[in-house]
Amino acid sequence: MENIQLSNILHIQEASKQGKLVMFVGAGVSANSGVPMWSELIQGLKKELPDSLKNETDDLKIAQLYKDSRGYKEYIEKIKELLLHGKIAPNPIHDAILELAPCHIITTNYDDLIEQNIEQKFMQYHIIRKDEDLPYTQYQNMLIKMHGDFNVGNIVLTENDYYNYNNNFPLINAFVKSLFASKLILFIGFSFNDMNLKILLNSVSNILKENMQRIYLLTNKDIDSIQRNYYEKKGINIVELTPEFVNEKIKMQSINIDDIGLTSQYGIALYKQLVLIKQYRQENDLIDYLYKRIKSYEDEIKVLGNGLKYIFPEEEISFWNYHSSGLQIHSPYIKNLTKKLQTYTGRKEFINKYNGKIFYLRKQAYLNRIFKIDNLKIVNTTFYRKLKKLFPTTTGIELFYELDYINLSNYLKKIRHQVKKYNIEDLELPYLLYKLGDYYQAYLMYKDLANENWKKQRYILYFICMHNIHAIRYGIKIQLMNRSDIDHEKIVKDIERIDLQDVLIKLPIDKSIKHVLEDLLSYRFHSINLVESDILKEDLSGQRVSAEKGGFSSNSKIFLLEHKSYQELDFCNENFIICDNNNYSKDIYYNVAAGILISNVTKSNGDRFFGQTKIDELSKEHLLILIFHIQNENLLKIYKRYNIENIILSENGCSFINSIIRNANESINNNNSMNYLIINRDSVCNIIQNIISIINKSNCENINYSDLYPIINHIWDNTYFMRFGKDITNLIYKHKPKINDAIFLINNIMSVHNDDNSNNATFLLCSYLNAQNVTIDNIKSLNDIKINDDYFYLASLYPALSENLKKEAILWFRENLNALYYAALIHSNYRIPILDVATLSMLIEEPFNNVSKYKQIEETVCAVLVLIRKDTKQQELHPILDQFGTVNECFNFLINPLHFKNKQMIKPTWLCRCEDDILKELLKDEVLRNKMKTYIKEDYWGKLEYERIWKIL
Repeated sequence: MENIQLSNILHIQEASKQGKLVMFVGAGVSANSGVPMWSELIQGLKKELPDSLKNETDDLKIAQLYKDSRGYKEYIEKIKELLLHGKIAPNPIHDAILELAPCHIITTNYDDLIEQNIEQKFMQYHIIRKDEDLPYTQYQNMLIKMHGDFNVGNIVLTENDYYNYNNNFPLINAFVKSLFASKLILFIGFSFNDMNLKILLNSVSNILKENMQRIYLLTNKDIDSIQRNYYEKKGINIVELTPEFVNEKIKMQSINIDDIGLTSQYGIALYKQLVLIKQYRQENDLIDYLYKRIKSYEDEIKVLGNGLKYIFPEEEISFWNYHSSGLQIHSPYIKNLTKKLQTYTGRKEFINKYNGKIFYLRKQAYLNRIFKIDNLKIVNTTFYRKLKKLFPTTTGIELFYELDYINLSNYLKKIRHQVKKYNIEDLELPYLLYKLGDYYQAYLMYKDLANENWKKQRYILYFICMHNIHAIRYGIKIQLMNRSDIDHEKIVKDIERIDLQDVLIKLPIDKSIKHVLEDLLSYRFHSINLVESDILKEDLSGQRVSAEKGGFSSNSKIFLLEHKSYQELDFCNENFIICDNNNYSKDIYYNVAAGILISNVTKSNGDRFFGQTKIDELSKEHLLILIFHIQNENLLKIYKRYNIENIILSENGCSFINSIIRNANESINNNNSMNYLIINRDSVCNIIQNIISIINKSNCENINYSDLYPIINHIWDNTYFMRFGKDITNLIYKHKPKINDAIFLINNIMSVHNDDNSNNATFLLCSYLNAQNVTIDNIKSLNDIKINDDYFYLASLYPALSENLKKEAILWFRENLNALYYAALIHSNYRIPILDVATLSMLIEEPFNNVSKYKQIEETVCAVLVLIRKDTKQQELHPILDQFGTVNECFNFLINPLHFKNKQMIKPTWLCRCEDDILKELLKDEVLRNKMKTYIKEDYWGKLEYERIWKIL
């Protein structure tokens, strides 16, 4: 018999988890708030009726006679008086009812005790007091007052009320009866002789017959076999939870029962019954419980992260802290287990008892990055040694993160031809297509998988498919924008009609998993992680400032910050859920990337016992965030905002970058993987840009820099240099390409050149070719160069031109340049001898005219002319410049700043052209000092000089 009752409890629990539990609440619940029972109510009416009715046993007739003889107003006031309307409050049983999270609550009580409790708990139940309320339900959950309500004045009590019930409450009657066909119905607070119970069950059974779900009736009594058989034939499961049975299970499972303040034995028993139903675990200890819970949904969702708090039993969580190395929950079970495992006997007993379950749960802990719970280490050294056995195969996402498109191409072909398993593995292919930027193909697959998983009742997988479709709708639009054969607007409109919240509410899935998915839709964990990551990032910035002043901080903030991104990463990649393309995730990755870089460049202070907590070297795990999960423009913003200059890569990090470069090159040369490489050119460009931005700041000499250039050439796009010219230039400056790659890159630049963003890089490449005695063969004449008034573009190509073309170029410059600004810069910076006596004499007559594109023309021209004046190899130009000096004060100042006499004329822009040691001397003068302070604070261009000048000041 005990097994039957435990099975009943488990069925009720499962219905609660799946949102299919409906609770019928009878008078026995309100009685514990002081509300009289039915018999007391009828007796109270009898007292005011003639003595001739004292022996009347028909309760409905008595109520009818009272109403007929006294009239409605006196009748309803009397009922309110007898039932203490407005003078009562909810009791702990009401709390226990709501704890079971019924999808609907149906009551035959007239009082408002359940409504009061719902309001106190801030829960969302639409109150149905009359038929007219049903069409206007605002929430999925309802409280149905099927026998009316005092406030509406439609209570069902008299003989006529019951006989006319179907006519007076047709919608409520039909809706309540429909629930018996699809939900698990649990009656509480009803006796076996309850008239309402008998009428309702008889009515329902006549309609549904064999289609009626079995009904559960809760009692604290032992029922004899004859009665039990009688009720079972009516489709009622008697849940016999006697006080002895309940107390035994509560004690065995260490369920905490507070001092609830109930006085009646029936009330105390009912409260304990409901608490036991809520908290009973089929497994007597935490390990068995977690094993069974996690095992039950592992085929549909692998990683819950912070969502694990919905899985753990409430009594094992004093509070929840999901930190960088695991969980802190102050679990009584874990505390006892930790103590037990300190002895050899305890460890042996533990291993013998749980055996395979231990390793399974450790694997799950590892996937969820829970390395310890409280003080109990979960993932130990032995486990790490067996990692390759636990995860023997390379996954598609790992191949993606190494740009191993050759093996990824083969991997995709392999899983594309696999038979559907209707588990989480089916979602890997469309998820990888999403990562590669093929949103449309991913959409088609998700659409197909959603339909099939719905038919197979794999509702978690169904929801993930629907969520992912919704998450990629804008990607689909962009991908299909230029295709006329597919109506992408209709696809996006159809997707946007999907109400994911409504979809989720209606799905019959475990309530714990539903909470996880609700948090996904509401961005709850995302928003919490974002706020916390922002605080941690700024704390790390503060620690860096402190370290610069000699201080140090020993704490786990950088590890906590890293953990935020790993939570996001693992939840996405392990569950194949697309949730890394929203603004919350992007901002979290930004904060984590900033924190990683800040920590890496923070100065090391302290000693080996109490030193600065920081990331000494960036490993593969750090680079995965920096390369794949942040836009390059944001990475560059971090560099600028936090003054990141020199970052240190670990050997592991350098190897990771080399493997990406090697794999990308191999993919370029392999036609089978080419399509996957260029599905989303912007994504690949961003990855390569991030790599270049990182290695430009790094110390690593082992990176195959020259192998980057074939990749750059392959993904070349005109917009590339517009957003990234500076970093490409830095790369070329530090690490030269092979000659063929250099020529290829120059040709790429020339093919799309339309602005000056690429001139510096072009000049470096051409200078490199010149040093190797190589010229650009496909430039046969100056007509092959689309100059378009960009004088610096021709100047940047000059070093790699043939000798004849160089002579032509010099003549072209002399004939076409009409501004000294351009001529001076090209002559000096590009080392092209275009300024002869005739040219300089002509241009210096109007030295600052014909230039509108640039600022500080005078300062720039004078600074270049000063360099020419100091160059002894260009003495033929000196007389012209000396003459110029007699009329231009800026030139005179820059020739000899410290001996310039007219200090009132000195401008801040002139001062900024001075070397630091000279500037420092000049700024000892208070007038110049104040001028400079105003300039760097108020002028746009002055603010750009702020950091340099402020150090000198």
